[in-house]
Amino acid sequence: MDEEGRIVQDLIEDSHGAEGPRELVRDTIFSMLDRIEGLKECEGIGIAVPGPVDIYRMVMPISNNLAGFEDYPLADLIAQRYGIPVYLDNDANMAGLAEAVLGAGKGKPIVFYITQSTGIGGALIVDGRVVSGQMGFAGEVGNIIVKDGCKRYSRYLNAGSAESEASGTGLARKAVELYGEGTNARTLFDRAKE
Repeated sequence: MDEEGRIVQDLIEDSHGAEGPRELVRDTIFSMLDRIEGLKECEGIGIAVPGPVDIYRMVMPISNNLAGFEDYPLADLIAQRYGIPVYLDNDANMAGLAEAVLGAGKGKPIVFYITQSTGIGGALIVDGRVVSGQMGFAGEVGNIIVKDGCKRYSRYLNAGSAESEASGTGLARKAVELYGEGTNARTLFDRAKE
């Protein structure tokens, strides 16, 4: 991406994040970076990952979606290999920053961004900068309890949290509970349309 946010080159690979091992994920990233034209002229590498990030240590202290990535020094390994500064942050924070700087929030002093996919994330951007908070969790909304009396489905999420109840993962779990194995979140949407 250039300084104006225009995409110069786009590479897509399977992440292998859920099955791991983390070395396969790392090597997939290395393979993609090796194919970027003009990488040596880049000012930095940004990595957006699903889940909380300690932006001071550049690691994920908790890793729901990437097997074995808790405290794994991915950013340091990439920086050492390529000799370029590497920045690691939560994917919702990076999407929110892009929206605030280049998208619908451009020119606005405060932007709050929410994403719903595998999980539910949030990002607070003030004056073009992500507000991370002391531990890097500021802006996160996925763990807010939205429904009382629920069962706990994750060691990281509160019972009845927004993410447990309304994320793609949560909806897929509910589809299986309602309609049996082999169903998923799409099943719920199809039934709602019916």
